[in-house]
Amino acid sequence: MSATDSGDARSGSRLFAWAGSIGSFVVATGLQIAIFGLVVPNNSLSKLAAPIGMVLAVAWFVLPAAIATFLAVRTFRLIGPLPERRSAQALLALLLLPLLSVYLGVVVSFNTWGGK
Repeated sequence: MSATDSGDARSGSRLFAWAGSIGSFVVATGLQIAIFGLVVPNNSLSKLAAPIGMVLAVAWFVLPAAIATFLAVRTFRLIGPLPERRSAQALLALLLLPLLSVYLGVVVSFNTWGGK
């Protein structure tokens, strides 16, 4: 095998890693919006005790993006296990993609159903 063949296989797996990672963050944002859409119109959260409601609100805020970040690192291997295989783009993406996911989930949720 030539060196270009191994490079093509690596770039194909990198493309899969990026697509899978971005897809997991899109799903996380959609899940965050769907949960908010189920809870807020029914006033389900206001029926709970304040500490429990706060824990659930924080979980809604952080948990989908945290799971997507875990999938991006472990399952899709967006970041290489060896330090020399880690790229600055992947590290930056793992900082920005969760923040963007949480931000979009909150903005869409509050603009659609309001913050009652």
